[in-house]
Amino acid sequence: MTASGTTEELDTAEAAAFAALLDARSVQVVYQPLVELTTREQVGVEALARGPVGPLESPAALFAHAARAGRVTELDWACRAAAFQGFLEADAPPSMSLFINVEMASLTRGCPADLLAVVSHAESQLRVFVEFDDAGLASDPAGLLDSVDRAREMGWGISVDDVGSSLGCLAVLPLVHADVVKLDIRMLDGESDAAPGVVATVLRHVEDAGATLVVKGIESEEDVRLALALGARFGQGHHLGRPGPLAEHYPVPRDVVPLGSGPGAEVPAGRSPFDLVAPRGQRLVHRDLVRRLAHVFAARALSSGARPLVLVGHGTTSWEEVDGAEVEDLGLLAAMSVLTVAFGVGVPPAPVPGVRGVRVTPGDPLVGESFLLIMTEHMALSMAARRVAGPGMMEVVITQDAEAVAEVAQHLLRRIPPLGHGDEALPVPRADGEDRVAALDDELPDPGAEPAAEHEPSTSHRLSRLLGRRG
Repeated sequence: MTASGTTEELDTAEAAAFAALLDARSVQVVYQPLVELTTREQVGVEALARGPVGPLESPAALFAHAARAGRVTELDWACRAAAFQGFLEADAPPSMSLFINVEMASLTRGCPADLLAVVSHAESQLRVFVEFDDAGLASDPAGLLDSVDRAREMGWGISVDDVGSSLGCLAVLPLVHADVVKLDIRMLDGESDAAPGVVATVLRHVEDAGATLVVKGIESEEDVRLALALGARFGQGHHLGRPGPLAEHYPVPRDVVPLGSGPGAEVPAGRSPFDLVAPRGQRLVHRDLVRRLAHVFAARALSSGARPLVLVGHGTTSWEEVDGAEVEDLGLLAAMSVLTVAFGVGVPPAPVPGVRGVRVTPGDPLVGESFLLIMTEHMALSMAARRVAGPGMMEVVITQDAEAVAEVAQHLLRRIPPLGHGDEALPVPRADGEDRVAALDDELPDPGAEPAAEHEPSTSHRLSRLLGRRG
């Protein structure tokens, strides 16, 4: 038997084992404690999916097989239902919180009928926090925001995970109004010059938005003291509790993880970026000056060293009409951004390396409208322009109001199709919710339709090093 034949047989056997596991709903779950740092009381757990001991044990292996089989959504619901079932059977106090990780947009797809009872019970009984990271922003922005909407409808909280491990999460914070922000303490031991800026941004967001800071990766008492010094109330890490089975009994905690600090990613009322910012006042500007202004703002973002979210509309009738300097700026921004998207008539799927193209069709409100939106931890800017009568003149609105820019970003992100699902802009989002996607009790889509597709410095030293560095 050849080596390749052996590999093929192993792959086939693993695929069959995965299918049997998912058909039988045999996903296992371990739970990692989340504790209040001063009292050390356990206030919640994070559910982590596992397969049987062997090649299918890790979540990465499970979801890799699910992607190949077109069953990612089904596996995600099975993992979530198993987490709910275990937590319900443990009869934990109602004030304890359950944190769950979700695959992007699975909340907005139907739950399999055999899991619906336990999921519905969980909706009515449990304090659940759904965890997102910036991966969803890059792969399916509209799905991320729809998933946030759905979680809010169910009365669940929103947690942004891996802040610090993934700098792109900083672009997500103002878009989802998270109740909880998780900061990985291990980044503070690295030599990255970005660390001070990340921590300052997270702490500012926590203060401004009223979110709760959770520090993860705690491995020692020194880490606990550092987390408290940063202002965290709650923490996770092997020093506080390793993933494992649920306890037989949980005392009622005196403190709870606050739920519902933000309104969620509400659908902005407007048909285009210009509509959303027009009340702030327009000015008449020649289109050449509009381009110069866009170049100035792009240069500012490039000099910040941050990972921006960049959304741009060229406003012409053909991509070939786009100015070469604009294309160059777009390429430079894309090289450092968490997501860069260009909207326009006839725009190719990848007009510039690293840039996603979203095609708009005649009659779309974005036709004839130029815009530039840039969001970083230090900068929020939206510039929108429309042609008016007169040679080369445009009506322009510019705002750096963070809330207004976030509204425009949410509007545009909801129009971006998921990766692998074409490049035509999704319909204009409706603020009244009429175009919302499938509810929980809808039928599960055909699995085959899904696209195929881990010696310590002292606290004072670490804080002084962090505060003394420039971002």
